[in-house]
Amino acid sequence: MTTLEYTITNNLVAGLALKEIESKIPCFYEISDTDSENMEDYIAVTIYCRNEDAEFVEKILAPFV
Repeated sequence: MTTLEYTITNNLVAGLALKEIESKIPCFYEISDTDSENMEDYIAVTIYCRNEDAEFVEKILAPFV
């Protein structure tokens, strides 16, 4: 397992990208400041995945970093 940490754009498309990652590879992720009133432009995301899947995660999240 590897841990990847990113600061990504806080929008619907980025959220959908995280859901895509979760549906295609075995992983877990945590998002900071996930309350319903979070109006920040960026959020911190920590993803725990297999080493061989790290490149896939980086590719999917690249537009939001």
